[in-house]
Amino acid sequence: LLDLNGTVLNDFHVWEAAKNKTFTHYGKVPPTAEQYFSEMKKDYMQAVKMYKEVLRLEPDNQKVKEKLESLNSEVD
Repeated sequence: LLDLNGTVLNDFHVWEAAKNKTFTHYGKVPPTAEQYFSEMKKDYMQAVKMYKEVLRLEPDNQKVKEKLESLNSEVD
């Protein structure tokens, strides 16, 4: 019985709370866990790009923005 990150500790509720808080922070309705994983199964990188667009970064979060841009250049 392993959880999301492959450990014995079930921290799914922590992940789900963080996901919901992130979407709510950006004024978006969080997807259910089922919706989220369904999108990730279809095409992982497309889902990452889509969620990045949904959760536009705040201008003062420059380090995160730079990291996402560098990851994007690796994908494109």
